[in-house]
Amino acid sequence: QNMESFGLCMLDIHEQNGHSVLPLYGLVALGPLCSSVLKCGIDACARFLHRIDSYYYTNPYHNAIHAAQVCHGGSWLTHNLGLAEHQRALERGAFVLAALCHDLKHFGRNNSFCISTNHALSLVYNDAKVLENMHAATCFQALKDDEAGGLLERLREQDRQPLRAQIIELILSTDMSEHFQAISKSRIRRETHDFSMESEADRRFLAQMCLKGGDIGHSALPWDSHVRWSQRISEEFFSQGDEERKLGLPISALCDRNTVGDLGKSQRGFIEFVCMPLFEELACFWNHKGPDKAAVSAGGEAEAEAETGAEGPDATRIWSRCTPCRPVSPSPAPTSEAVQPTATHPWRKENLVQVHIVSRLRANALRWNEDADAVAQLVRKLRSDDDAEPPEALREVCLNIAPASV
Repeated sequence: QNMESFGLCMLDIHEQNGHSVLPLYGLVALGPLCSSVLKCGIDACARFLHRIDSYYYTNPYHNAIHAAQVCHGGSWLTHNLGLAEHQRALERGAFVLAALCHDLKHFGRNNSFCISTNHALSLVYNDAKVLENMHAATCFQALKDDEAGGLLERLREQDRQPLRAQIIELILSTDMSEHFQAISKSRIRRETHDFSMESEADRRFLAQMCLKGGDIGHSALPWDSHVRWSQRISEEFFSQGDEERKLGLPISALCDRNTVGDLGKSQRGFIEFVCMPLFEELACFWNHKGPDKAAVSAGGEAEAEAETGAEGPDATRIWSRCTPCRPVSPSPAPTSEAVQPTATHPWRKENLVQVHIVSRLRANALRWNEDADAVAQLVRKLRSDDDAEPPEALREVCLNIAPASV
């Protein structure tokens, strides 16, 4: 499979390798930044990746495979939109770390469930971005853990706080309750005369938008991959709905197993009203007019050089060493969605977000409406899981509910 394709499905790679894809793909994404950002070797990086992999529970959807998928999709967007060309190494490192860690210890329930059940986490985080705050805190626990490589302590002191601030804001930006507000903010900012990729504030905001795109990007994968992810998220939602029913709580939207027959309609609605506006907004950033790449400071050039030096192996070499999957094609076909290098923009030739991603979203939405056989087959699979129970360890986490009197 081509690593430069947005359609790379981590479920396939996970199954081909027979073990978690996160440590493998994590080395591809994080390995080139070991020297310039993390100031560590590949071994320390690998220990960290195995640690965060162990922090992901075996949820159907919010698991380590999803984290790798989000990292890949979000990173693809930063490259295709030209953001990666302007980011400093520290910003790229923060993005990869946030993507890989954005759902650490997610237990298959949403913020609304945590709040309505007085879950211990909702008390800790005052009902505000409950899960996202927990994911960010867990990320830094792993970064500080000596047995997991002690990456935080290896950083230069002047880099620690900026890296921490960016990781936190990136992970918190994945809260879907602020989805449409983020799109509106993005449109307003993009249309101002002084928007520039040379502005750190603008780059950081666009990075958040790219991570949000990666987070819901399964809707823009090829149909078969998209359906597999849709089945997984539906299983997780229905599990929450079953728990809410047992607890006598109102069943959250999309979580009522009794409405599984409406799956095609709800999936189409999600694509058209949630995913499409985000990716159409992201597509507007492609080739956005601004200062030329040649204006990048000497400091940025030094960082880029360090990433390709002897101590910072490139992604392709790491990938070929780590996985028995089909090798990466060195020159993908021009008609594919792989990002094609050009003299002006080394990472992109055309607006692939518009040409491929938005187009695929439209095709997938239409198929949910028209492919009755595929939808019926998925509905049957979901109905057959009616009596499925989460693993006992995960169930204990889900039910870590504080006493009502607290």
